[in-house]
Amino acid sequence: MCGSVKLVAKRYVPNGAVPAGLTLLFTHCTGSHKESWEVVIAELLQLKDSAFNAPVVREAWSVDWQSHGEAATVNENILKIDTEGLSVTEYAAGLRALVCSEHLSGHQLVAIGHSAGVTAILLSTLSLPSDKTPYRAVVFMEPSLVTRDAFNKHGVNRKAALEMMYKAMEARKDTWNSREEALAYFKERLPWKMWDPRILELLARHGLKEVRGRENGEDVTKVSLACTTLQEKKAFADTEPHFTATERIGTLDPQIEVHCILGERSDVVPKYCHDSILELRKVTSIQYVQRAGHFALQENPDGLAACIANVLRSLASARSKL
Repeated sequence: MCGSVKLVAKRYVPNGAVPAGLTLLFTHCTGSHKESWEVVIAELLQLKDSAFNAPVVREAWSVDWQSHGEAATVNENILKIDTEGLSVTEYAAGLRALVCSEHLSGHQLVAIGHSAGVTAILLSTLSLPSDKTPYRAVVFMEPSLVTRDAFNKHGVNRKAALEMMYKAMEARKDTWNSREEALAYFKERLPWKMWDPRILELLARHGLKEVRGRENGEDVTKVSLACTTLQEKKAFADTEPHFTATERIGTLDPQIEVHCILGERSDVVPKYCHDSILELRKVTSIQYVQRAGHFALQENPDGLAACIANVLRSLASARSKL
């Protein structure tokens, strides 16, 4: 539980998993859902650690922001009366409860976040004692972070971009007669038509929810985006938690490895944003996903999986030398 909303997560375990393996914790970007990581997770569960003759990964968990994906249906009654929208701080509080729970006690945790999901991971460490931070490593994948100084320097451009995003959200279609109709819609329009077909199918299956209503005097069931426009706009407008998360980078326990994975194409998050946070702390590695921008997970999940695999192999290698 996080306040009065429930946290919803999915757990994946490879065949032959051993306690010495790494436990992966995935968080998603604004407007997405926990299953968006499944193509990547499937690849990572196959990684083998030759030193232990066992999978590198003990298990993987992917977690919904409480207003997104399946969680939006689980928390529907609460979200209906929520006129402000859930902050990323709610996501962080849910993560903190999970990583401190008996479910993950004694696990070697590697937190992997996309965009606002990185913010949630960093915020989840804030109220924990420095020697109790549960993560062995954190992977920033296209973080939506920027220092306050860099933001203020480019504030006019960032605010204009935000206004354009709001208008696009309000103008888009968000309800369809069926999942098949929604999938066909996604395939024809940006940004979705640039996405890997497997990711689009996961969106149609898990990023939509059933809605019931009446048309022409008859009961009808349609599907709509699980994360409502109100919730998505709140997530983008709520900038202060992202500054708090950015400041946390410099104070994070130096024993925690920080790895950064970026799309080779600079689009949604400008290069100066990434540059500003890379100045805050020496990172263990930086990798670039080919043929992808901010939505590297959606555009090239195989390329992203290869980058994350490199991180996990280095962690497994370091463990085998102990």
